[in-house]
This record gives sequence, structure tokens and C-alpha cells, in this order.
Amino acid sequence: MRTLPALIKPGINLDGEYYFTDGQFVRDACYRTIQRGLLRRLPTYREDWNRRQRDLVEHAFPVIFGQQLAAAEKYSGVFFKDPKSGQWAETDFAMTLGDVLLIVEAKAGVMAMASPATNFDRHERAIRDLIVKAYEQCKRFLEYLSSADEAPLYKRIDDEFVEVGRIRMGNFRLVVPIGLTVEAFTPFSAMSKELAGIRPILAKHAFVSMSVDDLFVLNRFLPTTGELFHYLEVRQQAAAIPKAMLFDEIEHLGAYITNNRFDMTIKEQLDDASWVAWDSFGDVVDKYFESDAWETLPAPCQSYPSELIVVLQALETHRPKGWLDVDSQLRSLNSSARENLAEFLENVRATLSKHAVRRFLLGGDNPLQFWLCQSGIEPSFEEMRRHGEVACLATKSATVGVLNLWYDANDEIVNVACARFSRPTAIQSDYAELMGEAKRQLDRSIDLGT
Repeated sequence: MRTLPALIKPGINLDGEYYFTDGQFVRDACYRTIQRGLLRRLPTYREDWNRRQRDLVEHAFPVIFGQQLAAAEKYSGVFFKDPKSGQWAETDFAMTLGDVLLIVEAKAGVMAMASPATNFDRHERAIRDLIVKAYEQCKRFLEYLSSADEAPLYKRIDDEFVEVGRIRMGNFRLVVPIGLTVEAFTPFSAMSKELAGIRPILAKHAFVSMSVDDLFVLNRFLPTTGELFHYLEVRQQAAAIPKAMLFDEIEHLGAYITNNRFDMTIKEQLDDASWVAWDSFGDVVDKYFESDAWETLPAPCQSYPSELIVVLQALETHRPKGWLDVDSQLRSLNSSARENLAEFLENVRATLSKHAVRRFLLGGDNPLQFWLCQSGIEPSFEEMRRHGEVACLATKSATVGVLNLWYDANDEIVNVACARFSRPTAIQSDYAELMGEAKRQLDRSIDLGT
């Protein structure tokens, strides 16, 4: 029974004997056992096995998340000139969608690893190497992207490097470097942040390690682009918190479903503790798969009021520039704030038959200004900019997000637009007027409990 540290689920009584193990252990052990047995019988198949294993892991992310990433710009197996060594280097997969950049370095290993039962140290060393190498390759690629305002990417065609795209790091709000493995490697992968040398890349992009099997579960529980990217955003925040233990990706997913911004809760707990461990949050995922009808049942998900669901669906459908930022802001609200916002939004929407345009501001650490308009009514850019600057002053924020929603006569959203405006400078000629309007709006503010 000597294996990686494992959650004990479930206990099995078989012919009077009791077995306690973890599902990932059974799956990972079987995979490598099949590899050993097959190569023992067909030693000439070794190169094909390694090639197919590599291809499977390298293409897993865009294939499994094909629906969520359908509109993304994808770069698979691209090359770049490493600014440190001057040599050509390769990254397995990069994807851009709006203001999000995902980088995936796939690691499968080329040989069956030593058994933990006979050589635990060697087994652990092999796992460490796979995780750390993926991190180092993500780091090398991000350092390259940040070395210029615009970094070219190349494909190798007939021994020549042909440019196939360019990436501007400054365009991205969210950058997630991911190390992807064929085995789960729990809890080592979940706790990779504790390994020496693994720190947020460029001091701000935390590294996430997960397995191909994790992707299948995430795909079922996070079927939309907005859900997937918000989960990855929260997951990355958790990966940046030292001394915080969640056993595996399923525990992270369960914590997200039941607690949403669980990373913020953990940070609050660490104010009063030197180390925090969460467990049993994966139960919501396990219980779903325990059902005989799991393939036809909807997967558990976070709860949203219907009014907010309509807005999130409209963002996903219309996908205006900057929509993922606004989507993330709405999904980051706690449950009471979601309910309060939905009620307020519904009440304001009901007045559109009498008013062509309505506007209100949702405050907090990341304020969001809402414009509700009758279909065909278009507020001018100057009007929107002015009210955006007022919102910055009222909330004492450097920037404020803006969400425009257009409704038809049936109260259905027919168009969506997003924007972001910056705080005005004190030397602006209308600064005093803007500040006066900000104070007036503050006197009329309502606490929604964001």
C-alpha cells in the first residue's frame, strides 16, 4: 500500500479483505503497469508509445476545452528565440482570447517511473522533475514575451522558422502558466508552490500544475468560457498562497463551486494561522459521479439569480471587447451581493419603458458601472467617459469598468458593450465639476454587500 500520500476514498471489502486507496492511485498505477507490460512484450513500440503519449498531453487542453476555447487564437508547438541563451526554444501551447493568455507546457515522461513501493525517493524525484521542468519552460516563455512590446512566434517548416503570430504581454489582464501531466501526481502537483524555486513568474503570474484527467472533470463542471476562465483565475490566486493546502484539483474545484472566491477566504484565515488545510470540498464532485445517472444529470455549479444569469449569458453570446473582465467581476461577487444586484437590476430594467437610459454604479474594490438602454439608444462616448470618471472619483479607484445593456420591448438583451475608464487628473479643466458630481452620487449610494 505504500504510494503517494493519498486521500482514502473509498474503502473496499473484497472477499473478507479490506482495501483503502485513492482513485487517482489506481488509475495512475494501472497506466504505468500497462506501459511496463506492453513494452516488455513489444520493446520496438517504445518510440511510438512515447510519441503518442506526448501528442496526447500536448493537445489535451485545446481538444478537451474545444467548446470554451473555440474563439481563441491558438498556437501549438511554436518556437521563439530565448533572449538569455540566444537559442531557439519551443512552447507546447499558447492561447489568447480577449485579455486572457494561457500557456501550457505538457510533461508526460518517457519511461515508467520507479515504483513508490520499492524506491520512493526516486519516484518523488521523477515527479518533481516533471513539475519543475514545466514551470521552468513556462517561465522561459513568459520572460521572452515580456522582453519586447510585441514578441513574434514561429513555426518550424522545412528547417526554417516562419513567423505565425505576435503577442503583446501588455494586452492581458490574466496570464495563467500551466504545467500539464499525464498522471495526477497528487498532492505534489497541488502543492507545487511549496517546491524550492517555484515562485510567481515575473513576480505576478502564479504557476498551476494539473493533469489531463483533471481537464475532463473541469470541462464537465465549467462548460462556458466565462466559467472556465474565472475558475482558472481563482485557482491561480490559490496557487500563489504559500502554506495553504488543498489536496488535488478536485478539492480546488469543489471549493470553487461551494465557496466561489475561496482564495480570499484562505487569505483571511492565514491572518490568524501559520498554515491552512482544506479537505472534503471535493465531496460535491464525488457525490455527483456516485450517481448511476451522472452522464445525464447537470453537474453542480455555483448559484446565480435568474436576472444575473441572463446578463452572463448575454456577455457569453455577444462577447464584446473586454467582456471577460466584466464577466469575472460579476462572478467574483458573493451570494448576497449577487442577489442584491439582481434585484436592483430587475427594478431598474422595469423603468426602461419610461426612461430611455438608466445608469447605476456597483462599488467595491473593482467598481462596475451599468448602463441600461432602450434598443437603438446610443449614449455618446463623451457622456460615458464623463460618468466613468465621476465613478472613479466616487469610488476612489484608478479605473472603473462599464457594462452597457440594450433591451428590446420584450425586456430581452439585444446588444452588449463593455468599456473601462481611468480616473481624471486634477489638472483637468472640469475636475472640480466631476468631483462635485461624485460627492452628490455618494450621498445617494446604497450598500449591496459586495
